[in-house]
Amino acid sequence: MIDLMQMKILKISLVFLIFLFIISSQIVYAKKRFPLKGRAVGGGAGAIISPRLRSDRLALIVNFSGLSKTNSVSYTLSYNTNGIPQGVVGTITPTSDTTQRELLFGTCSAGVCRYHTNLTNMKFVVTSNLKGGKRAIKSFRVKP
Repeated sequence: MIDLMQMKILKISLVFLIFLFIISSQIVYAKKRFPLKGRAVGGGAGAIISPRLRSDRLALIVNFSGLSKTNSVSYTLSYNTNGIPQGVVGTITPTSDTTQRELLFGTCSAGVCRYHTNLTNMKFVVTSNLKGGKRAIKSFRVKP
């Protein structure tokens, strides 16, 4: 009878140790934080970026400053519309310290614009190519 009791205790102890091992081996990552919309980001390295939605929410207006520290700045706005990937890419070669871009959520041709609907998974990524040869990358999540 003692042998059965010892076996039960051994089994329970083994299950408990396996449970502790499984729980302790999980890796927990902090949630990546993105700047609030409309808030300027930069200062340390690269251009200072200030994105905000246009009042009708059909475009992203981005103010770039601190461009004198860069050779060029490239940007990518990507999103899905009705499940189809869409986006805008561009490059700025600085001629002054500040500039602004208006990135439409849609397409325009011959003065007629067609705006995309049901926008999801919108991201805005800016890469500053610094004069010292380094690159600074800043990412934003945009909520349309």
